[in-house]
Amino acid sequence: MADKAARPRRPTFAGRVVEIVLHGCRRVDAEASVASVLRDSEGRTVVRVRASDGSDSGMPVRLLQSMQRLWPLAKTSVVENAIDSIVEAEIVIPTERDEMARAYRRAAASRIATGLNAVAAALCGAGVLVYVAANAHLLDGTA
Repeated sequence: MADKAARPRRPTFAGRVVEIVLHGCRRVDAEASVASVLRDSEGRTVVRVRASDGSDSGMPVRLLQSMQRLWPLAKTSVVENAIDSIVEAEIVIPTERDEMARAYRRAAASRIATGLNAVAAALCGAGVLVYVAANAHLLDGTA
């Protein structure tokens, strides 16, 4: 039992997320602090960061941009704390499944993917037309 107490505990996933988010935000605001950390019903970690007391009104937006650079596939927002009316930057860390779905949607919405889909559809259509033309004798019953 004494060995377990002497060994340092590995940080939890939420703990690592908080460290990463706070480190990124402190590059923008050295006095930024974590306002809350929670896990939603889907298992996503939600971190809210508060700007320092003396910061200007645009600081939450700059914190938000810092978070977006850290996790491009995460949902970020600026929210007003209903209790004390302080504005906070929030990041919702996606699960692996969320990240895959968002990455797929982003890739599918790109111009290259849209263009390739159009080319693929045109080639499939052309293939069907060539097949029908080559096998027209089977369709009219004069085999």
